[in-house]
Formats: sequence, structure tokens, C-alpha cells
Amino acid sequence: GKLSAGLAHELNNPASAMVRSATALKKNLHAKPEKFKKMMELELSSEQVDAINELIFTKLKQDIPTLSLMEKTSLEDEIADWLEDHQIEEPYELSETFAEFGFTEEELQTIKDLGSEEMLGAILKWVEDVFVTEKMIDEVEDASRRISDLVSSIKTYSHMDQANEKQPVELIKLFKSTLNILNHKIKEKQVSVVVDVPEDLPEFCGYVSELNQVWMNLLDNAIDALNDEGKIEISAKTTKGDLRIYFKDNGEGIPEDIQSKIFDPFFTTKGVGQGTGLGLDFVRKIVSKHEGTISVQSQPGETIFELCFPLN
Repeated sequence: GKLSAGLAHELNNPASAMVRSATALKKNLHAKPEKFKKMMELELSSEQVDAINELIFTKLKQDIPTLSLMEKTSLEDEIADWLEDHQIEEPYELSETFAEFGFTEEELQTIKDLGSEEMLGAILKWVEDVFVTEKMIDEVEDASRRISDLVSSIKTYSHMDQANEKQPVELIKLFKSTLNILNHKIKEKQVSVVVDVPEDLPEFCGYVSELNQVWMNLLDNAIDALNDEGKIEISAKTTKGDLRIYFKDNGEGIPEDIQSKIFDPFFTTKGVGQGTGLGLDFVRKIVSKHEGTISVQSQPGETIFELCFPLN
């Protein structure tokens, strides 16, 4: 249920973004011939065309600057003022795109210097159109990659390509896949997650799909226990032939009088309809199947679940 809810939420966002961007891109492409015609009417020389293209491609290769809302608004106003001073139509519409890609007045002046004052409006609209198209393609690409990452995460989570037998466990990869699936809850509560797992841990074999359910339950519970902007830390180390994994959060903590009961079947601290009380009992059984142990230490502001697995 948690997995289905998370996936439905996570897939809906990039899928909707793809539809929006694809629709806008189609509309943009339908307007291309008319814009191209206006550029042709300028009768630019090959040198002017090359200079415009060079400026566009140089700008596209640069990283888009990260601006605060105030900085972006200020830049938009500056660019809009410059465009108005040069009698360019729809200055605020153009300034939004130019500001987003970090154009400066100096770069706009460079474009102006490539042709006459009469050419400037058509050239700027052509340049702006290139960047709008680039933005739409980037949005489709980002959304597609997000969906691809989710499918990859679900494959890793369920271990669909492996038989039901013990396999080498890649902890970092599995943690990242689980966090990817829970990303909607993490973002919603603005939770900070730190994964501190050495890459050179000794090999540990286990039932990967079942262990993924352990990570899912522990992380999901930790997120639920946190207030907004809380923190979760996942770490691992080896001690005396054992692999120890820690899930730590800075939530309100588990009351001392119920800490001994949280692994009991049907015991839950959540409200009616919010939990079955089977999650941690399920976790304990999976850990036991791996000949491991799970324990908890909790106080106000800190809860740590420790899992211990024999390496051999």
C-alpha cells in the first residue's frame, strides 16, 4: 500500500509535466514557420547568422544561474526596461525567458550590435524562441528521466530480475532506491536525509526484496515521526564480524513505557486507520530470517534503530 501510494504520487508529477511541456512544445513548433519567415525577411548576411548562432550556442552551454525570487524579479525588470528603451514589443514576456537563462544587458547589447535597430525585435524574438524550445525539451527530458529512475528504483526495490535466493546486498544502491520511492513524503515534510555508508563494506548476502521492505518500513515510520524540516541519518559499519546498520531521526521519540512493545504484532502508536501495527513485527521477522537482530534506543529528540547482521 505504501509503495503503491508513493509510486502513484511520484509518477503523476513527471507524467503531468511531460504532457504540459509536450503540448506547449507542439504549439511552439506550429509558430516556427512564421517566425522563420520574419527572420528571412531581414536578409541577414551569413556572418550575422553565424554570430547569432554562436551567441545562442555559447549561452546554451552555460549553466543556468540559480537566482532567488527577488534576484530573478530584479533581473526581469532590468531586462524589460532595456527592451522598452529599444521599442521592443512584449518586453515583459521576453524578459521572463531572458532572465531565466541569465542574460545580461551587455549580452542583449551584443545582439543589438549584430544588426540595425529595425532588425532587433525580430532577432530577439527568434533568440527567445530558441531558449523557450530548449526549456520545454529540458522539461520533457527531466520528466522522462524521473520516470525512468522510478522504474529502475522499483525494479531494485522488488528485485524483479532475481530468483528468491540470497544475493549480494548493495546497501547504498538499495537505500537510494527506497528514498527515491519515498521522495514525495520527504519533499512534503522537507525532511533532510543523510546516507553515510562506506563503499568498502565487506560483502553481505541477503534476500534483497525483503530487506528493501525493512528499509521502507523504518524510513516511512521515521518520516511520519518527524515534524517539518526534520532529519534522518542512515549509517553502517562493521564490528567483530557483524554488519550494523543505523536509522536515526530527531523526532519526538518513542515513550519509554512502550519501547518494549513496538515489535509486537498489531501494536501501533498511529491513529485509527493510519497503521495496522504489523510493520515493525514484519521488520523483526525479516531481520530474524537473516539471523540478525533489531533494537531501538529512543529519547525525546532522538530515535535510533540498530540492525545487526552476521557477515558470514
